[in-house]
Amino acid sequence: MTDENSPLEEILKIEKDIIRLKRNTNYMKIRKGLQKLESMSLGNRLISIPSPQNLQKEIRIRRRSKEMKSIKKMYIERLSEFDQKIGTLYEEKEALEEEIFDRKY
Repeated sequence: MTDENSPLEEILKIEKDIIRLKRNTNYMKIRKGLQKLESMSLGNRLISIPSPQNLQKEIRIRRRSKEMKSIKKMYIERLSEFDQKIGTLYEEKEALEEEIFDRKY
Protein backbone atom coordinates (compact mmCIF):
# COMPACT_ATOMS: atom_id res chain seq x y z
CA MET A 1 0.00 0.00 0.00
CA THR A 2 1.13 3.52 -0.64
CA ASP A 3 0.89 6.42 1.78
CA GLU A 4 -1.09 8.51 -0.70
CA ASN A 5 -4.87 8.36 -0.59
CA SER A 6 -6.86 7.59 -3.68
CA PRO A 7 -8.83 10.46 -5.21
CA LEU A 8 -12.04 8.96 -3.84
CA GLU A 9 -10.61 8.86 -0.31
CA GLU A 10 -9.49 12.46 -0.71
CA ILE A 11 -12.99 13.48 -1.82
CA LEU A 12 -14.48 11.83 1.27
CA LYS A 13 -11.95 13.60 3.49
CA ILE A 14 -12.75 16.95 1.84
CA GLU A 15 -16.50 16.37 2.32
CA LYS A 16 -15.89 15.71 6.03
CA ASP A 17 -13.90 18.95 6.27
CA ILE A 18 -16.70 20.90 4.55
CA ILE A 19 -19.30 19.47 6.93
CA ARG A 20 -17.05 20.21 9.92
CA LEU A 21 -16.64 23.84 8.82
CA LYS A 22 -20.36 24.30 8.18
CA ARG A 23 -21.20 22.87 11.61
CA ASN A 24 -18.57 24.97 13.37
CA THR A 25 -20.25 26.87 16.19
CA ASN A 26 -18.44 30.10 15.34
CA TYR A 27 -19.53 29.86 11.70
CA MET A 28 -23.14 29.27 12.73
CA LYS A 29 -23.11 32.15 15.24
CA ILE A 30 -21.67 34.49 12.63
CA ARG A 31 -24.28 33.45 10.03
CA LYS A 32 -27.16 33.80 12.49
CA GLY A 33 -25.89 37.15 13.76
CA LEU A 34 -25.58 38.49 10.22
CA GLN A 35 -29.04 37.21 9.33
CA LYS A 36 -30.40 38.91 12.44
CA LEU A 37 -28.76 42.19 11.44
CA GLU A 38 -30.02 42.00 7.86
CA SER A 39 -33.59 40.98 8.68
CA MET A 40 -34.04 43.57 11.38
CA SER A 41 -36.70 45.97 10.18
CA LEU A 42 -39.37 46.30 12.84
CA GLY A 43 -39.42 45.97 16.59
CA ASN A 44 -37.06 47.06 19.27
CA ARG A 45 -34.54 49.83 18.71
CA LEU A 46 -31.80 47.70 20.25
CA ILE A 47 -30.63 44.28 19.18
CA SER A 48 -28.50 41.77 21.11
CA ILE A 49 -26.01 39.75 19.10
CA PRO A 50 -22.64 38.09 19.76
CA SER A 51 -19.66 40.40 19.39
CA PRO A 52 -17.84 39.77 16.10
CA GLN A 53 -14.47 39.85 17.90
CA ASN A 54 -15.53 37.57 20.80
CA LEU A 55 -18.55 35.42 20.00
CA GLN A 56 -19.00 34.43 23.66
CA LYS A 57 -19.73 38.06 24.56
CA GLU A 58 -23.15 39.59 23.80
CA ILE A 59 -23.38 43.19 22.64
CA ARG A 60 -26.38 45.46 22.24
CA ILE A 61 -26.46 47.84 19.33
CA ARG A 62 -28.92 50.38 18.07
CA ARG A 63 -30.71 49.88 14.76
CA ARG A 64 -29.51 52.01 11.85
CA SER A 65 -26.50 53.32 13.75
CA LYS A 66 -22.93 53.75 12.51
CA GLU A 67 -21.88 51.11 15.02
CA MET A 68 -24.33 48.64 13.48
CA LYS A 69 -22.87 49.25 10.02
CA SER A 70 -19.32 48.62 11.25
CA ILE A 71 -20.37 45.48 13.14
CA LYS A 72 -22.21 44.21 10.08
CA LYS A 73 -19.04 44.76 8.05
CA MET A 74 -17.02 42.76 10.62
CA TYR A 75 -19.57 39.94 10.45
CA ILE A 76 -19.33 39.88 6.66
CA GLU A 77 -15.52 39.74 6.82
CA ARG A 78 -15.56 36.88 9.34
CA LEU A 79 -18.14 35.00 7.27
CA SER A 80 -16.11 35.47 4.09
CA GLU A 81 -13.10 33.81 5.76
CA PHE A 82 -15.17 30.67 6.34
CA ASP A 83 -16.74 30.89 2.89
CA GLN A 84 -13.29 31.11 1.26
CA LYS A 85 -12.13 27.97 3.08
CA ILE A 86 -15.30 26.13 2.08
CA GLY A 87 -14.97 27.36 -1.52
CA THR A 88 -11.38 26.15 -1.71
CA LEU A 89 -12.44 22.72 -0.46
CA TYR A 90 -15.22 22.55 -3.08
CA GLU A 91 -12.70 23.44 -5.81
CA GLU A 92 -10.35 20.69 -4.64
CA LYS A 93 -13.25 18.23 -4.59
CA GLU A 94 -14.31 19.18 -8.13
CA ALA A 95 -10.75 18.76 -9.41
CA LEU A 96 -10.56 15.29 -7.87
CA GLU A 97 -13.96 14.35 -9.30
CA GLU A 98 -12.80 15.41 -12.76
CA GLU A 99 -9.67 13.33 -12.30
CA ILE A 100 -11.74 10.27 -11.43
CA PHE A 101 -14.17 10.65 -14.31
CA ASP A 102 -11.44 11.46 -16.86
CA ARG A 103 -9.69 8.22 -15.94
CA LYS A 104 -12.80 6.10 -16.45
CA TYR A 105 -13.89 7.53 -19.81
